[in-house]
Amino acid sequence: AKIDVGARGTLVSYHDDRFPDPAGLLAYIDRLKGTAKLRPDMKLVISRAWGDPQSRLNGLFQLTKGLSAIARKAEKKAA
Repeated sequence: AKIDVGARGTLVSYHDDRFPDPAGLLAYIDRLKGTAKLRPDMKLVISRAWGDPQSRLNGLFQLTKGLSAIARKAEKKAA
C-alpha cells in the first residue's frame, strides 16, 4: 500500500488496487462516519483537517492500525 498524508487528509492506494477484505474495509469506512470514502479507482480517501505534523502522524498511526487489523483478520480466515 501507498499512503499520502497531507494537511487536508490522506489517500491510501492498495497493491494491485485490492484490499484483502473488501467487506471489512467497507465496514471500516462506515465506522468513520462520512470522513472516509472509497473512490472508483479503489483508493481510500480520508478527509480530515490535520494542520500540524504531529496530528498527521497520529492520524496516520490510527489509520494504519485499523487497516492492518482488518487485513490480518482476512489473512487468518484464508489460512
